[in-house]
Amino acid sequence: MTDKLPPPLLALFQPRPPLRYVTPIDRAPEDVKRSTFGGVAQFLPDLKEYGEEHPYNATESWIQRKLRQKQEKKENLDKHLTDGLQDYEPTNDAQARGDPFKTLFIRIVKDTVTPKGSKKPHKGYAFIVYEREKDMKGIIAT
Repeated sequence: MTDKLPPPLLALFQPRPPLRYVTPIDRAPEDVKRSTFGGVAQFLPDLKEYGEEHPYNATESWIQRKLRQKQEKKENLDKHLTDGLQDYEPTNDAQARGDPFKTLFIRIVKDTVTPKGSKKPHKGYAFIVYEREKDMKGIIAT
């Protein structure tokens, strides 16, 4: 009946090859020396001598570099702001219209939903220029 099976199924019923013969060992496995490797204690004086000849120079990791760059950027910004305030002359600014001291900065509210096609919500600032200084002071007081 098995002779009517297809060849792939007949291959499943073939006997397995015999096991490989291994000669028995003449002593117990516990008595066999497992390793011929020794410790590293014999190399410690050489390592100390190498360390004296070639001192260790630590390198900056990527985290340390990132923190250093962030700190440098913050220091540059602080320096730019303090120097900019000292050197700022609004009366000499060609882009300013009207009296710069009668200008009030207000905050534009960000969009709560990002418009399609843009990656970020609206950010910006606006200028309000008043005709008279007392009008500006009246707005600030309220």
